[in-house]
Amino acid sequence: MAFEIKICKDEKLIPEICKIVNTVYAAHEADLLYYDEVNTRTNETYIKNLMADSELIVAFLNAKPIGTVKMSKSATLGYRGRNEYREIGQLAVLPEYRGKGYGGQLLKFAINDVESRGLKVVLELVHPQSGDHKEKNFLKTWYGQLGFREVKNYKINRLEMPLFDFGNGETGKDVKCPLNFTIFEKSK
Repeated sequence: MAFEIKICKDEKLIPEICKIVNTVYAAHEADLLYYDEVNTRTNETYIKNLMADSELIVAFLNAKPIGTVKMSKSATLGYRGRNEYREIGQLAVLPEYRGKGYGGQLLKFAINDVESRGLKVVLELVHPQSGDHKEKNFLKTWYGQLGFREVKNYKINRLEMPLFDFGNGETGKDVKCPLNFTIFEKSK
């Protein structure tokens, strides 16, 4: 099986990439955020803009997209407008390909790309303030293993400006439970 990771600019793949991201996030954040046909994790315009700026990475298996991650200028409070940082996020791998290392390869590809340009990486994680969340706990531990440390944590009851800039004129999103929004930077 041929596996490949690359920066993707093929606009014909936009609907498929949106489906991957929205399917994965709707499943893994169903208890945290409201998702439906209107409220999605991403949209075709956003993906098209990432492609235009060479900020979208896609993993292919036998020429079929199976996962994606973005590496964009951060829209988060404290990092917005700081050109030396790139936010790596929206990591999504189709369920049937999880647990095989593809997500790790995507994330490492993105980190290496950003750092090779002399830029700094910032990771973000939305997770419940209380209780256990298997996927979010895994990510938090994994980020630490990759050399990232928590630098900021915001307690939030709604995703909204000025903490988030959705880039589409949207002013906020309701959440299902009190959340932490944690920002990670690479340890020095």
